[in-house]
Formats: sequence, structure tokens, C-alpha cells
Amino acid sequence: MKNTTTIILSLVALVIFSGCASVQSTTSRFHQLPEKGNGETFAFLPSKSQEGGLEYQAYCDRIKSKLIEYGWIPSDNPSNIDYLVFFSYSIDGGDTVSGSMPIYGQTGGGTSYSSGTVSSGYGGYASYSGTTYSAPTFGQVGSVPYTTKMYGRNLDLTIIDDRKSSKDNVVKVYEGRVASSGSSADIAVVLPTMIEALFKNFPGQSGKTKKVAMPLVK
Repeated sequence: MKNTTTIILSLVALVIFSGCASVQSTTSRFHQLPEKGNGETFAFLPSKSQEGGLEYQAYCDRIKSKLIEYGWIPSDNPSNIDYLVFFSYSIDGGDTVSGSMPIYGQTGGGTSYSSGTVSSGYGGYASYSGTTYSAPTFGQVGSVPYTTKMYGRNLDLTIIDDRKSSKDNVVKVYEGRVASSGSSADIAVVLPTMIEALFKNFPGQSGKTKKVAMPLVK
């Protein structure tokens, strides 16, 4: 029973440590947007490296759906665009992290069995046996060393007021950033969740940085 409990609790700790089912992000935003949109139009402004990219388009679709929920309308007409949306994303080469992970299990209590013989005092002997029980106690029973690689992932989103901007004066109305760190080296695995984190309660309170934990979006 003790070994089983130790294994179960250790596996739980491993799942928590790995964070494979959630993404921890830090979001920050600065903006001049109202709490809700009112039918304003928008279009995406890709960089040269993003043009025609299927991965970029997949993220565009996710962001587009969020802006539609906000109250804006996508437009393909260059003469009828209120806002231009630009976003970029990146992942670094990773840093090696080492440490130890505690193992938890039963440290005492439970059922114990004892037996033996005693002298009767008259040249004879008597045997005895019995069980005792006390409430089990739990705590750390050891640790397991680990070495893993942690990758930094970033998402930046900028929205420009196209009607107020000119070639020499770009008027930004929204700047948002999401940063996360984790063991996945594939940004495509985590970026959908980072987009969800950025658009949680969009546009949010300007000038605030928040930590957001969200289930992994697939």
C-alpha cells in the first residue's frame, strides 16, 4: 500500500511539473480602444515573410474570430478599412534547467503486525501475535533529479488606426504582448493558447500585466 501511494503521488507531481495540459502566460497591453467594438472594419497587415504562409493564415483566422466577437467586421476593401492588424511570434533556442522534484508518499502509520515468544517464568514459553493500526501520515519521502530544456515563446499584436495614420505618422491604438515559457519546442503547439490568453476579456485594462493559466487549446 505504501509503495502504491508513493507511486501515485509521484505521478501526480510529475503531471503538475510537466505542465503539459496548460500554458502559463504573462500578458500585457496598452491601448485606446473602447470596451466593445461598434462595427468598425479591419484587415491584416502581414510582413514579407508572412505573406502566403499557411501557419500565419491559421493564426489570422483565430485572431479574426476574436475581433469579430469584439464587434469588428473584416474587410477586403482597401478603401473601407478602419484598423490594420499586425502580429508576430517567435520562440528562442531554449535554456537547460536542472533541479530536483520531490516524491511524496506515506511516512508512517497504517497497519503493522508483530509476533514472538515470551518466557512464562516457569520454564515454559508462550507465543503471541497481533496487529496494530494508527492513522497514516504523508510527506516527502525522497526526490528525483531532472534536467529539461525550457523555451521562451512570444506573441506581439499591434493594431493601427488606418484612417488617422499617414506615411510619416503611424497611429497605434493597441499594443499587446504574450510571453510564456515551457518544455515544448514547437510554437504551433502553444500559440493558439497564447492567442486565447491575449484575447481574454479583450481589450482589457490598459497598462496592466497579468499572469494567465489556460488549458492547452488544440
